[in-house]
This record gives sequence, C-alpha cells and structure tokens, in this order.
Amino acid sequence: MQTDRKTYAKMYCDLSNTDLRASVATITCPVLILLEAPFKQFEPIMKAQYALLKTAQLEYSSKALHFIMYDDKDWYMGQFANFIK
Repeated sequence: MQTDRKTYAKMYCDLSNTDLRASVATITCPVLILLEAPFKQFEPIMKAQYALLKTAQLEYSSKALHFIMYDDKDWYMGQFANFIK
C-alpha cells in the first residue's frame, strides 16, 4: 500500500514489455519449464515462445494452477528430481 504508484506502474509496464525470446538463444544449459494445466491448450504458442531455446523441455501439470509447487507438489518434485539427475 505504500508503494509509489508511478514507479510500480513503470516497472510493471517495462517488465510486461520486455521480450526475451531472442535472448534465450544464448542459453546452452538444459532448461525445464513447468507450466500449469490451462497452458496445455496453448501448447503451440508456448513452444513458439521458447523456439530459440534449444534446450527447453516443457512439461505441463495435469492439475496445477498458478502455484505449481503447492497445487501439484508430488508432480513438481518428481519433475524437479528427474531433471537434475
């Protein structure tokens, strides 16, 4: 409630308008991207977002919503454990 509204609005706008799709092409390490269930219907769009990230592995939870680590903890922990092996 004490945040300066103009500063917050500028930061939020800058963050929302930053397109990193080209920048991710420089990432060479494996990347695990965990997505909530509703994003499965947009899979082609999600793949396009990460098209230049050649090491991307997209996984979709079948039941998680916004907080994957809480909504689908067992799935999240399994994905994480398998990825770091």
